[in-house]
Amino acid sequence: MACQSVESRYSCGAVIVNISSIEAKNGPWSSAAYSVSKAGIEVLTKSAAAELAGHGVRCNAVLGWTDTPMAEGCDDALKAQALALMPIKRPAEPHEIAEAIKFL
Repeated sequence: MACQSVESRYSCGAVIVNISSIEAKNGPWSSAAYSVSKAGIEVLTKSAAAELAGHGVRCNAVLGWTDTPMAEGCDDALKAQALALMPIKRPAEPHEIAEAIKFL
């Protein structure tokens, strides 16, 4: 239904940016609901991108470990594991995610 609304309201050049998480790919057992919701966002983004591309609407999802209050509550071992996989070896700042979205 949301895709139908976008299709009828937006013209070429519109952009939809959703927020996802690495948890969509390999969520720990302790956050199943969060992981499933983020996986759903990724599938929705891919489906919307395919459906709306012909109308000139781009759909993207942005993800990344971000330094937020939610991230502060994560297990230290999980943080260390995530940081080891990051090229910059630190979480993103919220303004950096905002800049990526602005670019898209």
